[in-house]
Amino acid sequence: MKSWLGAEGKIINKKMVTVKLVPQNKQIETRGNRPAGTILKELGLALCSHLVVRKGQLITEDELVREGESITVISAISGGQR
Repeated sequence: MKSWLGAEGKIINKKMVTVKLVPQNKQIETRGNRPAGTILKELGLALCSHLVVRKGQLITEDELVREGESITVISAISGGQR
């Protein structure tokens, strides 16, 4: 595995996928070379209520997320006003 510093000064592991969760404002790493839907299921997130974005483009649950990539998972359900 190869590691390097990313633009934000964070260590990035080439063999992992970086997953940013919105609106939770959390970031996690998971294994890559798997469909987006598999990653969502392993994180306990429902496919019907989350969108997956890679490089500014919406991707479907069957699209492969490769090692070293970053995705953003956006909750499509709002909790309303607080």
